Amino acid sequence: MRNLRYLIAFYVVVYSVWYLLFSYGPSRALETSGAIPDRILSGSIALLSILPVVLVLSWRLHRGRVLASIGFRRGGVLSGFMWANAFLLPIMLSLLGMLLVEGPGSLLAISYVPLPSPVPLWYPIFAPLAWLIGGVAFFAFLQAFPYESMGDVPKKFAIPLIAALAAGIYNDAFLTGTLRWDDILFFCLLFTVAYHESRNSIGIIAAYVLAESGVWYVVASVWGTTPFVVAIFVRTAISIASASTLIFLHYVRVKRPSSSTATSPL
Repeated sequence: MRNLRYLIAFYVVVYSVWYLLFSYGPSRALETSGAIPDRILSGSIALLSILPVVLVLSWRLHRGRVLASIGFRRGGVLSGFMWANAFLLPIMLSLLGMLLVEGPGSLLAISYVPLPSPVPLWYPIFAPLAWLIGGVAFFAFLQAFPYESMGDVPKKFAIPLIAALAAGIYNDAFLTGTLRWDDILFFCLLFTVAYHESRNSIGIIAAYVLAESGVWYVVASVWGTTPFVVAIFVRTAISIASASTLIFLHYVRVKRPSSSTATSPL
């Protein structure tokens, strides 16, 4: 019950700070700006607004083990990356199909991010940083931290609850009225499952940045469509490899006990 009270306080404070902050005109303008420096600043503001709450509650709930409480561990990085990319396989196959049938123009249209004209040459270098900061705020603070703090809550209840509460923050849903089913399913629910399986948010954040269409739209705007197209093939290959590896590992784990039982002496 003690943990539950702290988690209720966590969500009340986070929701209040988040929506008060981004309903304020200048902050809202920063968040919706296409300029990469504005996106970096906006993400940093979001990160720093949640950080004090995480630090205080981490001290109370996790005895000050801040990094572990947000899923920043040495172990499980590759596992988190593979689980996240495996869950993204349907999206990647869909994007690859669109690319092959309609060409890169259709993908650029759905990946559109408002950018200044002309787009500065250094934008593609810093674009991943803009989404990385937002990824840390969302996946480490709003998914990993609540998961680690719900120790006594059965995971079949904790995971949907975390996903539902994260969905209210993603894309500022209650300000914009934007509740996209794909964002909720993949980034809110399935990425929480990926954390459950890996207990590492670093790999999940890396997979998110790699998957963010906005990053690749910025790249295409400066360096042309060739890197954009190559990235679709590479990301699809990573998703296929991740899903195949996890299925194989699951098959090995399931088969091993039955094999040992079959060969055990009477």
